[in-house]
Amino acid sequence: MLKMKVKLLETEASLRRKVVDALLSKLKVKYPNLAQTIIKKFQFIFLEELRSSSTYKALQSGGELAVDFGFEIDKAQKYLNNLEGIWSMQNKILKNDLFKVKNTRYFGSIKIGFIEADFTFAMNSEDAGHYVSITKRGNINVDWLEWLLFGGFTIDTRYRIWYKRDWGQYGDKTSEQLIKMVHVSRTGEALMKRSTQGWRVNRSFAGTSNNNWITKVLDIVKVRLGQEIIKLLKSGT
Repeated sequence: MLKMKVKLLETEASLRRKVVDALLSKLKVKYPNLAQTIIKKFQFIFLEELRSSSTYKALQSGGELAVDFGFEIDKAQKYLNNLEGIWSMQNKILKNDLFKVKNTRYFGSIKIGFIEADFTFAMNSEDAGHYVSITKRGNINVDWLEWLLFGGFTIDTRYRIWYKRDWGQYGDKTSEQLIKMVHVSRTGEALMKRSTQGWRVNRSFAGTSNNNWITKVLDIVKVRLGQEIIKLLKSGT
């Protein structure tokens, strides 16, 4: 009977480290740009969900919110495109420690920033989250994105929107006055005039700091993105 005796010349810890290093090398080859791939996935999913939302459609030219916020026909899509560009620029890698070894253990983490939590930059960007209305009384900032995302059901007691479709109900004198003023309407569909009767964003679209158009979109995106990340890790692409 042949007997063999094998003597390991390396310690158990050294062998473990070599195994981990070998696995690490394969992971680096398999996922060379995982963080960037995740960002691209996010951008695609985010824009898809954003554009398919009822709020986005209402903000497009002629939509209910576009009329309420006084978007000129040729400006509505410009504001939306500018917002998309701003939010896309905010997607960046904050931390990428995906492939690290400590002693004989592998660990890693990725931290990616997608969209600023308070939307300040987007709201303060002219021809995006707000625009300047030039009137006889001077220039007025129309902070439409702030109204939409954070206004909730708050009533602005300074103004009222007079819709073209309803002008006849206000009586002949008022109706005539409003018809004469149609040329100053940016949309041709409504006028925002000073009035103590007040106005607020439609309840179907109005949001608060933790429940608004964008947070709802992001809730959907998080689920879809999580599914995509699992697919990436399983496929190695």
